Amino acid sequence: MKDDALRDLPENLTVPRTDAVYNCHAYLTKVPIGAIKPFIEAFTQPGDIVADFFAGSGMTGLAAVKAGRQAALSDISVLGRHIGLGYLTRVPDDVLRQSAEHVVATARKKLGTLYMTVRSQDGEATEMVRYVWSFTYVCPQCDHKLVYFEHVSPTGSPPSACPHCAAAFSKRIWRRAEDVPVQAVVRGIDGTLTDQPIAPVDLERIAAAATDKRLKKVPFLEIDASREMFSRSGLGKVGLTKTKDFFSDRNAIALYELWDAIGSVTDEKVRQKLRFCFTAILARASRRYQWSAKRPLNAQNQTYYIAPVYYEWNIFELFWRKVEASVRADAELFPGDASKAVNAPATYTTASAANLKHLHDASVDYVF
Repeated sequence: MKDDALRDLPENLTVPRTDAVYNCHAYLTKVPIGAIKPFIEAFTQPGDIVADFFAGSGMTGLAAVKAGRQAALSDISVLGRHIGLGYLTRVPDDVLRQSAEHVVATARKKLGTLYMTVRSQDGEATEMVRYVWSFTYVCPQCDHKLVYFEHVSPTGSPPSACPHCAAAFSKRIWRRAEDVPVQAVVRGIDGTLTDQPIAPVDLERIAAAATDKRLKKVPFLEIDASREMFSRSGLGKVGLTKTKDFFSDRNAIALYELWDAIGSVTDEKVRQKLRFCFTAILARASRRYQWSAKRPLNAQNQTYYIAPVYYEWNIFELFWRKVEASVRADAELFPGDASKAVNAPATYTTASAANLKHLHDASVDYVF
């Protein structure tokens, strides 16, 4: 059987990282299920148990389930287990959407007017879709404050010199001043996204968020000098000493309210799926979501880099997108009526590969 299985495998296996499942939730070192499934099908039979002791985001389990096998997953990563179980938890599409609508409405009401602006086309109050923010650099020669966005080229090239005294511009040498909002994006009268200048009401909302008492309730971890990223990524130099510093004040509060609303959902499966969607938006909800002259650039999972021009994106917009992405991923993973189906035949345990007590003797048919 082993020789036959090897003959059935292609010499080269090329799988794009563009499918609905792969793109639903980010995780380092993630492998598309299309690159795993051929091996499972070659070396196992339907109903067999496939084990992965370094399961990460659970792609092996998803490939096994897709191939009609069972899966026993484990990893030391709490985040990996959260993502894997989020993928494996089935919730009917209509239930997920209705629950998402409820938690968003609850969080939006508690957020109040912090996301509200005025549409310049007609003066109507409207919720912002996103804001563009820019670093501000201080010229070491004349103390002129250079707003990076205002001097970047149409293709995204950085400024070359101080517009006031012509001193050569250098990110490494010029110190940073406070970041500033430079552009708002709202839905226009016809429903299309429309850019508009920053207005006094925008500055008022930003100032209100900065003094909001809920900021003290936002959970965080300290980033101190003992962590490599403190110096290597320059976080200490620019004052990013807490994990919540990667989010704007408004978005930190919106995330706090949304997480709280999700926590009130009584159905465990629905709550787990909503939390899966929540954690999937965190990178883009942060200041690491990069602006580009051509189109938005996703946050880099491998670094803590914040670009000189970045987005502050409406949390509720991002969350709704991810709910729909989860629906598409479920349709690809579990075709059929979710209301009549049980959860996928897979388990995920938080455990070291050196301690596999959660597995019974002679219970595994294939280790990926």
